[in-house]
Amino acid sequence: MNTAARLAPEKQAPYLPAALSHLRATSKGGDMITQSELKKHFHYNPDTGAFTRNKTLNFKHKKGAYVGFISKRGCIVIGFKGNQYKAHRLAFIYMEGGIDSGLQVDHINGRPTDNRWDNLRLVTQAENSRNCKLPSNNTSGAIGVWRRSADGKWNAEIKKNRKKIYLGSFVDFEDAVKVRKEAEKKYGFHENHGRG
Repeated sequence: MNTAARLAPEKQAPYLPAALSHLRATSKGGDMITQSELKKHFHYNPDTGAFTRNKTLNFKHKKGAYVGFISKRGCIVIGFKGNQYKAHRLAFIYMEGGIDSGLQVDHINGRPTDNRWDNLRLVTQAENSRNCKLPSNNTSGAIGVWRRSADGKWNAEIKKNRKKIYLGSFVDFEDAVKVRKEAEKKYGFHENHGRG
């Protein structure tokens, strides 16, 4: 039984309940669905980010029913004709007709279940990597800032085009964070980068 398919939009997006976290996608999906085929079978609500069925297929899949479940990576996935599609990618196909090769869909606020249209943007992989949450192994509370055990000073660094750039060593944590934030602006990082 697909529990997520029965959720109201306020419960499905942007915040899906933790109780659904056991639901997982089993495959990545094959050929991309076309905009006309997508609109024939589903409706996308840009204000909530939710997808619903346009047709009743059988007693389990009724018109107006919410579709999708949470994948291992935490994003909403929708099954259709034996393939599984990421809902944020389907939102772009629904609204724009497709996604150019080499581009990814970024969730601006970092919540992979929040597929509202104003929270999605097309970016390159490099741009997407400049809007990441704070890594789980971070001990300082600020991305790109860490404490040296030898002298207790705070190092600041940033990556640009996969190359690490050393920004300096500081006695005060706040100074290291300030320099890191300035570098993020200089190198085009999103304002949400490093969120907790």
